[in-house]
Amino acid sequence: MLRLSLLALGLMVALLVSGCGYRWVAPGDSANDLRVRLGTLRDHTPGARLSVELRRSLHQALGASLVDASRRDANTLELRGEVRRLDALPLGFADGIRQVDEVVVQATLELWDAQGRLLWLSGPVERRASRLLTGAALSAVVEDQRAVAAAVDAVARALAARLLENA
Repeated sequence: MLRLSLLALGLMVALLVSGCGYRWVAPGDSANDLRVRLGTLRDHTPGARLSVELRRSLHQALGASLVDASRRDANTLELRGEVRRLDALPLGFADGIRQVDEVVVQATLELWDAQGRLLWLSGPVERRASRLLTGAALSAVVEDQRAVAAAVDAVARALAARLLENA
C-alpha cells in the first residue's frame, strides 16, 4: 500500500512539474545542445599556423558540440572566424636587454545559420602567454611555439565558453 502511495505521489509530482512548463531532460537532450561545425578560420599570420592551432584547440574546448565538418544541413550552424598574432609586449629586462615578453593572440568567432544569417559574434578575444628570450636560437623557437600554443589554447577556451554561454 505504501509503495502504491509513493508511486501515485511521484506521478502526481511529475504531472504537476511538466504542466508548469518544465520538462524532464535526458543527457544529450537539452534545448541548449549546440551542434556546430568549424568553417573557415582566416589566419592573419605568415605561414597560417595559428588557424591550425586554433582549430585544434576549439575541437578540444567544444568537444561534443562539434559535428563533422562536411555536414551541411538546415540544422547545422557554422563557426567562422579569424585569428591574428599581435605585437609582443615586453615584460622584463636585464642590463637593458629584453629577457621576457608576452606573446599576444587575438581571435573572433561568428556563428552562422544555413541561410547565411549571422546569429552570434564573439567580439575580439585576446590572451597572452609569457616567453623567455634567453638561450640559444633553437630554444627561443621552442619557447615561442610553447607560448603561442598556450595563448591559442586560452583564446579557444574563452571563445568556447562565450559561445556555450550564449547558445
